[in-house]
Amino acid sequence: MSTPKPTTSTGLVDPLTGRAVRRHTDTGTYFVKASGTAHFWGRVLDAVVFLVGYLVLAVIVAVVRESMMNSGSALGYNDACG
Repeated sequence: MSTPKPTTSTGLVDPLTGRAVRRHTDTGTYFVKASGTAHFWGRVLDAVVFLVGYLVLAVIVAVVRESMMNSGSALGYNDACG
């Protein structure tokens, strides 16, 4: 296992904070590890976004299927698997 390389400065300065701009290491390690609370709420937000997207798709499918049934199309009634 290789040892992580230290972070290096890019030579640039952030105009808002005055701190040196750092680049990510070649190993992809983070400079600041997220706290457990931030990680938890990030996962909750991910789940909410996924569920909202799934709900939107389910509503679209239901509306399309209902409109097919109301238009007299036989496609709306074709629920057979084979």
